[in-house]
Amino acid sequence: MSAKLVANWRFPSGSFYPCSLYSVGNEDKTVLIVPGDREVYTLVVKNLTDNVRSCGSPHNVANIKLVGASLVQVVALVDHTVGLKDSGELVVFPSSRECRTLEGTFGVRAICAMEGGTKLALMRLLEEDRLQLEVVEDVSGPRIGSSTRTFDLSWEKSGFPISRKQQSCTIGTVLVRAESLKFFQRFLNCQNLAEGTELILFTLDNGLYWIKLDGESYEVVAVKLFPVNIRDFNYAPCTSCFSTLLDNNVLNVCSISVEPENLLIQESNICLGHCVEAHEFVSELGLLVYSNGSQLVQLKYYFSELSKTIEKESKEFSLVGVVALTYLDHVKLIISITENRLIYSTPISSTNERANLQKNDYFELTDEVLSQAKQMTCLLTNEAELNRKTVQQVYEEKTKIEILSSVSDQSYLNNFVNAHLLFHH
Repeated sequence: MSAKLVANWRFPSGSFYPCSLYSVGNEDKTVLIVPGDREVYTLVVKNLTDNVRSCGSPHNVANIKLVGASLVQVVALVDHTVGLKDSGELVVFPSSRECRTLEGTFGVRAICAMEGGTKLALMRLLEEDRLQLEVVEDVSGPRIGSSTRTFDLSWEKSGFPISRKQQSCTIGTVLVRAESLKFFQRFLNCQNLAEGTELILFTLDNGLYWIKLDGESYEVVAVKLFPVNIRDFNYAPCTSCFSTLLDNNVLNVCSISVEPENLLIQESNICLGHCVEAHEFVSELGLLVYSNGSQLVQLKYYFSELSKTIEKESKEFSLVGVVALTYLDHVKLIISITENRLIYSTPISSTNERANLQKNDYFELTDEVLSQAKQMTCLLTNEAELNRKTVQQVYEEKTKIEILSSVSDQSYLNNFVNAHLLFHH
C-alpha cells in the first residue's frame, strides 16, 4: 500500500495555501473543507471510493471568503457543521457554498461535539480575563443554541503574569464504557466514576484537566502536568490508551492491563522525531497519523498483556510536504494535502494487533521481547552453572573425607603389626 495522488482534486486558485483540512459526510457524499488565509475551499465528492479509484473529479468546488479572520477548527454536529475563526467567532455552513457567522458568539477559544453531536461544548474568554466552559444546544437559525450548563474555569493565578488570551487550549469529551471504566477510575483517581458518564476534558498550556460533576456542583481537577504545552489529546477505546501529544513532538501514552488484580497505570513516552507538521488521531483503530515533513507515518500504540508494557508499531509512506490531513472513517482512508495543493489518499489497515495478541498463541518478537528472553536465558544459564559448581564442590569434599578416613584406619591397624628379626648360626 502507498499514498495515491488524486490528480483531479484541484483548486482553481494558484495562490491558495492550505492551512488545515476537515471532512464531513458519508460514502455517498463527502465534503472536504480546506481553510486558508481568510478563505475556505470546499470540495464535494460523491461516491468517494469509486472517485478515488478512478481518479475522478469533485462534484463541486466552491470558494468562500471570510471577513477579517481565518478558520481554525471545524466540528460536525448532527444537523449542522460549525467552524471557529481565530477572531473567536463561530460560523455555520448551511451548504458547501456558504458560511455564515452566528450571532452572539465572541471570545471562543475551542469547541467540540458532545452527546453524539447533539450539543456543542465551547471554551469562551469573558471580560476581566475570565475563562468559561459552556455546553449549548445545536445551532438554531442564525444564533447559537441555548446554554444548558456553564463552568467557571478561573482559579487563583500564580505570581507570574498570565494572560488567558495567550494560553493555548483544547477541549474534548470521552464516554466512559464498561471496558474503560477501570482505566478512568485509576487515571482520574475517581473510584465513584460510573459507566455511561461523558467526561469533559480540556487543556490549558501544559495542564490536562477534567470537570468532576457532583449533581449541580462541580470541581475542576488537574489530571497531569507536563514540562511543555499540550497540542492535542485522544482516547482510543479499542486499545484503552489515553494519548497526549506535546509541543516537543513527544506522544505520552497511558494504559492499564485488563487483568483485575493489576491496578497500576502504565505510561510511556514515544518520540516522534524532529517535527510534527500535521497530525490526526484515529480513535477507532488506536492510531496516530502524522507528517514529519518528508514522510507520512501511521503509528499504532497499544498495551501488551504479554510484556505488560506499551508497545508501538509504525508504517511510513514517502510523502513530502504534507501540511494537513483528515480521516474518513466510512472508507478507512487518510486524505492529506501538501503545501503545493496536491491531495493524496492513503489506506489504513483496520487490523487490531492487540486483539490478535490476546487471542493467538503467536506474537511478534519485538526487540523488547527478545531482550527479556535473553535476560531470562542468561539467568537460567547462571543457575545451571551454579548448580554444577555446587555438585563439584560437594564431590571434592566427599573425596577429602574418604581419604582422611582411610589414613585414620591405617594408623589404627599399625598397632597389630609386630616385626621380629632372628639370627641362627
